[in-house]
Amino acid sequence: MCNKVHLRNTSKALNWNVQKHFPNVRKNKLFSFCKKTMQAAKQLLRKEYKAALAKLIPEFCTAESAQVFATLTASPLYLQATHVCLYLPAKQRPVNAQSSSKPALVTNEIGTIPILMHALSHSKKCYVPILVSADDMRMVQVQDLYDYTNNFPLNKFGIPEPALDSLALRQNCTLHSF
Repeated sequence: MCNKVHLRNTSKALNWNVQKHFPNVRKNKLFSFCKKTMQAAKQLLRKEYKAALAKLIPEFCTAESAQVFATLTASPLYLQATHVCLYLPAKQRPVNAQSSSKPALVTNEIGTIPILMHALSHSKKCYVPILVSADDMRMVQVQDLYDYTNNFPLNKFGIPEPALDSLALRQNCTLHSF
């Protein structure tokens, strides 16, 4: 959220500076310039985050996940909530791939699956993001644990999300205010 606001403010500043210094530039060319600059900034930000996440050790992520789960599930706001929006972590990667035993699976993100399971088991409506197109992200409802387990293929980033053909059957929380 903070980074989106920062990027949005950067885009506005860029827009203002270009208009100030190049008053004869048409709006559509200006928009195209700003959009390309924004895309480049997002790619750089993603690259930096990916590098930072790669440095995290699995034990740290596991401990932090447990702490987030304990803090959240004890929070009065969460306990009173009837709707919960959360992201799903990227596909887990194997650790100790050279080992003869089955490798453990880890991710360098906060594990939100226990939160999803807890919320669903306490009759809360849960919503997760789905990338419909490059500029269309929606928060759609997860019906139950079976739905998550069986109807969430991995997207191009390795993140499980509802199948696109199921969108019409899912409640879209971006259309509602709670």
